[in-house]
Amino acid sequence: MTEFVIITASDIHIGDINPRSRIDDFKETILGKIEQIRKECVKCNADAFIIAGDLFNLKNPNKNTHGLVRELIEIFKKFKCHPGN
Repeated sequence: MTEFVIITASDIHIGDINPRSRIDDFKETILGKIEQIRKECVKCNADAFIIAGDLFNLKNPNKNTHGLVRELIEIFKKFKCHPGN
């Protein structure tokens, strides 16, 4: 039997603008949580990380800033789930 370690997250809803109910820096908090997930992938030697829900808070991709998308790309590039044979 082949075993896989897959880590999932869903409904991250990241955005450049804080929701009215948040008093912290929402974007930085969420980026920090994604970094925690990355570290857990390393710790568990995960085969894959899957985002199984909304990554962005705004549904229209044109309303998410280029800067936010670049930040996420740089973070996701650091995920090093080990390759299969």
